[in-house]
Amino acid sequence: MVNNSLISIAEEYPMGIGVQLRQKNEKIYIVNFEQDSSASKSGLQKDDEIIEINGASIKNLSLEEVANKIKGEKNTKVRLKVITKNNEIKDIEITRNFNVHLAEIKNNLLLLLESKKYTEMLILTNKYLNDENVFNNKTLLIIIYDYRGIARYNLGDNLAGYKEFKKAVNIIPHSLGFYGMGNCALGAKQYSLALKLFILSIDYNNDNPEAFEGKAYACLGLRKNEEYFKNLEYAKEQYLRKGNTVKYKEILELLKNEGYY
Repeated sequence: MVNNSLISIAEEYPMGIGVQLRQKNEKIYIVNFEQDSSASKSGLQKDDEIIEINGASIKNLSLEEVANKIKGEKNTKVRLKVITKNNEIKDIEITRNFNVHLAEIKNNLLLLLESKKYTEMLILTNKYLNDENVFNNKTLLIIIYDYRGIARYNLGDNLAGYKEFKKAVNIIPHSLGFYGMGNCALGAKQYSLALKLFILSIDYNNDNPEAFEGKAYACLGLRKNEEYFKNLEYAKEQYLRKGNTVKYKEILELLKNEGYY
């Protein structure tokens, strides 16, 4: 889970332009762009070869050296000269407004989440929390506490998971944080509390099938059968609209088995 609605409050690190690079045969190429980054809207293309940065040749520079030359203070400009696949030469000026460090942290945590390495996730996030610059960045803190909550929940420690998500919510209230707290409360069979938290999650993001599904199970624990079926049905339709046919079919089968249809 990654919360895309987080508000960036402070940028403590050098900023980039949102471009991914590759070195091949001592040349540096653009291979991809971060979504909605300044580079993606600049006119640069995949497979463009970078030959100059701010008028200086990058010949014989390493990939890391080129990346460091592209980075700089927030909202400053960097000028790239590139050769396209069609052998055209372009000179493009781009604003540095992409938080490279934030992207690196999110990518590192996402890789651990996808591979279900929850213990490693706790170790890495603990290391981040000992970094003073990270600790002073509210955006990073929210992401880190949310991921710690996910890790602890999946390791079966509902109380610790609840506390991690609560730390994130106390910084800025957001849908993922309340959803995580709701899951932890549900896991501890605190159905009334879980119901309140899933409702809060939905208040912050109504397009939220996971929270509606969690709300349904909280209602089931409270023996509110009509509300259980109503929310499960709503979650099913939201999953379908989002293209998650696996969850759609899973809930559809569950409803059929319980005689809803």
